[in-house]
Amino acid sequence: MIVLLVLNLIAVSAFWFLHGGNKNGNGGREDRGGQGQGAGPRNEIIDRLHFDKGQVAQYDSLIVKHRKLVGQKEKEIQGLRTSLFMGVSDGIDSKLKDSWVRQIGVLHADIQQIHFAHFLDIQKICKPEQQADFERLTKDLAKMFRGRGPKGNADDGHKSKSSSAPKPEAP
Repeated sequence: MIVLLVLNLIAVSAFWFLHGGNKNGNGGREDRGGQGQGAGPRNEIIDRLHFDKGQVAQYDSLIVKHRKLVGQKEKEIQGLRTSLFMGVSDGIDSKLKDSWVRQIGVLHADIQQIHFAHFLDIQKICKPEQQADFERLTKDLAKMFRGRGPKGNADDGHKSKSSSAPKPEAP
């Protein structure tokens, strides 16, 4: 159950980042074909990787493909969730419930694979001189998606001085 919660948090974080968590305007990026509100992550990636017009066009095509693939998986998840919660009042069979929960988990894992492939595709359109910028971008993304540690403490990626083993999450 904790795995599903973690997968949900990762999916929500990725969705927020890739679909416009930054809605504070477009930062004067109209000249690059900004897509209005929700283009924040798009424009930040374009800025940080110093994409030229050709790369921006390639990147926009990748975004369309990425959103379509993620959208398909999210639609499947929503259908399963609807069935799952409808089953609460209908007295759903335990095996069927477990099957749907597993399917939701698999779909969340599929979405993470799609996100990963998307960033590999972005890396492929980078020129050699942009690779260092791409590495910095991915490190920053890893920090963003690291999330919260146990009991709401920020997880800064450093191991505790008192223990080198990760602490299990509370149920």
